[in-house]
Amino acid sequence: MTLPYEARRPNTFSGGALYDDSTGNVYSIIGIVAAGSDQMDLYYLKSNGETEPFEHNKPITLVVDDNFDITGTYEKED
Repeated sequence: MTLPYEARRPNTFSGGALYDDSTGNVYSIIGIVAAGSDQMDLYYLKSNGETEPFEHNKPITLVVDDNFDITGTYEKED
């Protein structure tokens, strides 16, 4: 995911969720951005506590009615 500005410091955002419209299931989403980057890598939390990259078909196959959000604050690079 592209952020509007490059991050001054590395950040982990753990306040995210993927909402599966067809089943009502909710999956935890984690975002990680490196210092000096405007790219946030997204991961989902598996049932065993490990993370795996969040993709269009993992943890579910996304459809138009599904949605996700992630929240957090970061300092932009000057």
